[in-house]
Amino acid sequence: MQSINYNETAGILIGPEVSRIFSEVLFQDIDREVENLLGKLQYLNGRDYTIRRYVDDIFIFTLNETILNDVKDIVEDTLKKYKLTVNKQKTSTTLRPFSTAKSGTINHLNEILNSLTSKFIDPENPEKVKKIYSKRNTVVSYLNKIKSMFVLERENYNLASGYTISSLTNIAIDLDRKCKSSRDFMKNNERQISDFFYVATEIIFHLFSFHLTIIPPLKYAFL
Repeated sequence: MQSINYNETAGILIGPEVSRIFSEVLFQDIDREVENLLGKLQYLNGRDYTIRRYVDDIFIFTLNETILNDVKDIVEDTLKKYKLTVNKQKTSTTLRPFSTAKSGTINHLNEILNSLTSKFIDPENPEKVKKIYSKRNTVVSYLNKIKSMFVLERENYNLASGYTISSLTNIAIDLDRKCKSSRDFMKNNERQISDFFYVATEIIFHLFSFHLTIIPPLKYAFL
């Protein structure tokens, strides 16, 4: 397996499709051995603990910290038999109710997004698009809120970019559907719809410059 990658890989090489099959066969054997060893400690899978795995990402759920430590020890010991180790930098423990820094970021971001979208759409009157009195101020205000949240967190800034682009694209899809189904809707909201696309375009162009991935330009192409 190492020779496929010029002997540069110490663990399981992920790349060629055959390596994915190889790694899955290997990890299924590890799964069985871990369950058998935990059974000797009178721990029952589905009752005392549950392990979920996606390729080499392992998620352990237990009733208490004592069981968690036992499961972690057995998983680590079993991996060592296959010359694999747990990446401590990517290991974390979370207590119920599950809430991570990312969850808090998303909640805060949703508040800002709702504030933005409420400038366009009135939930009580979905057939009418709101008039934007200052398009430029709307753009600058939203971008400043995003920057103030993530001034030192590039990863979260990328998250905000993706969320914003998706939200504005969904509004555009809804407006497009309504325009196609009702000439009156398009006629009565023509100026407001134009203002929305101006604001959406300005915001998305700015965010896209910081979040250069394939998905955002595909969504922007729709707009």
